[in-house]
Amino acid sequence: MSLTARQMLPALRCPLARRWRLAAVAYTAGTLALAVATSLRLGSAEGRQLAINAAFIVGALVMLISAAARLRTGPRWGRDRWLLATGACWTFGNCWWFYDHQLATSVPSPSTSDVAFLAALVCLGGVVRSYLPATADRSALRRILVDGLLLWLASFTVGWVLFIERALEQGQGMSGLARGVLVAYPVGDVLLLTMVALAMRHGLARDRSVQVLAAALASYVLADFGWNVAAVHGGYEAGSGPFDAGWVLTYGLLAAFPWVTTTHRRADASLRSASFSWSVRPVVLSGTAVLLLLGFSYRGVETADVALVALLVTATSLRHVLLTRDFLGLTQSLEREVAERTADLRTSRDRMRHLALHDSLTGLANRRMLIDRLTDATGPSGTAVRGALLLLDLDDFKSVNDTMGHPVGDRLLVVVAERLKDASRSDDLVARLGGDEFAVLMRDVGPATAREVAARLLASVHEPVALVPGRRVQPHASMGLAMLQPGLDATDVMVRADLAMYAAKRDGRHSVVMYGPGAHSA
Repeated sequence: MSLTARQMLPALRCPLARRWRLAAVAYTAGTLALAVATSLRLGSAEGRQLAINAAFIVGALVMLISAAARLRTGPRWGRDRWLLATGACWTFGNCWWFYDHQLATSVPSPSTSDVAFLAALVCLGGVVRSYLPATADRSALRRILVDGLLLWLASFTVGWVLFIERALEQGQGMSGLARGVLVAYPVGDVLLLTMVALAMRHGLARDRSVQVLAAALASYVLADFGWNVAAVHGGYEAGSGPFDAGWVLTYGLLAAFPWVTTTHRRADASLRSASFSWSVRPVVLSGTAVLLLLGFSYRGVETADVALVALLVTATSLRHVLLTRDFLGLTQSLEREVAERTADLRTSRDRMRHLALHDSLTGLANRRMLIDRLTDATGPSGTAVRGALLLLDLDDFKSVNDTMGHPVGDRLLVVVAERLKDASRSDDLVARLGGDEFAVLMRDVGPATAREVAARLLASVHEPVALVPGRRVQPHASMGLAMLQPGLDATDVMVRADLAMYAAKRDGRHSVVMYGPGAHSA
């Protein structure tokens, strides 16, 4: 069940949550004081052992009751169910441990308490698993697995050098089951630390609940490792050393863990910590493990040592291969994104340029584009090329807008624009200057050809058009034609065409007038 922070805060800030956090702190402080006292060898050995074993039972019970209370008062998250199972296993295991070491005449190996303690590790793994990334991305899954394998191998190698190998040598007479249980503890411990490290690396390093969980696991694993190292170098009993404080601290932290504010979200497989230390930490840990293994080679190099070094080197190399592959994939992805962005920018630029140079209603060139082309045609110093400019103004267009409405008038403008494009030559520029005024710029034409094109345009505009059902409109237009001549710039040509167009309107409309002495209709 996933909740938002707003839904979650009332449950986590209630008085019950505060009481449980205070209870966990009080237990941890008291039992830590007890552990310190036993480490200082205060009191008899039997009394210290009895006190610390009882403290273990109390700590597991506090953790169990805390998890049960959390399930009763707040959202029932999967991690809290796993935590409840962990507390139950540790409570049972510590009770059986107390019986074996305080009441029984002999302690079997492995004991029933070992089964409970190993089951607790499995349940604790379920708590950590609820934070790990859930992904179907094979690339992300490979990265997670390789990072986890490298962290696990490096941590296991440290344990192998410090106590696992020697413990197995000392236990030559032990059964296979007993030897398996002996190795299962450090394997499980290291696996839990690896899982929580992966969760923190993939975006949850700032989640308070994950920080508390990581501190609890680190305390537990250090206590386990310390106990095992001491055990293979002369023996260790509860109440006789500082490692008891690690287990006590673990119970206290896990009792407070359900009540710590959390976003309770899974880590993101695609999100990797940007911190340089997170990136190099697995490699540094792997190198440290190899150096430690080589440093203890005075005992003689065993096949297992060579296998561990080979596995570490292989895992490190595989990690570098995946990092290189990810880097190349990221580079290619960035290149594709840049190419797509560039194409989008070019498309946007072309669209903006088109909008800047074309009329939005008819799609024809606008006044700006006509002036640019006319300026090019007249030349920089009035050295005009052959050509002509025709200006067209629809006659009585205002009456169409007034009697039929502006939408109908817009449709008439679109129809006229299409007819002008169809009747003009392919290399002529047809433009709408605004309102009901159009223009056609003809290149490489003389007066005769210009009149011929103008007459064709006038005839096409004059064709009737049905703008509304049951009613036909016959457009009329007045046209002014001006030839491009040396010494005339774009403004001069526009003025001449405009004067010719108004002359056509004075002469009775629906005609073409060419500018010049003795102007005439076509």
